[in-house]
Amino acid sequence: MFETIHYDPQLSQKAREYLRQLEEIFLAEQRENRHEMCEVLLYLNNLITTHYCRYHEDGDESLL
Repeated sequence: MFETIHYDPQLSQKAREYLRQLEEIFLAEQRENRHEMCEVLLYLNNLITTHYCRYHEDGDESLL
């Protein structure tokens, strides 16, 4: 059985406002770090592709 908590309209409003602020902060940080994030994703993609190719060239499952 699921437990429920008492609904508090004031706390609920504060929570919604706080979540909106967190979302805005997160989106702003993503815009600022977009170039760095793209570089990291490209690096990870290349790393995964390299290991994938090595695995299939060698046929060695121990690389996984």
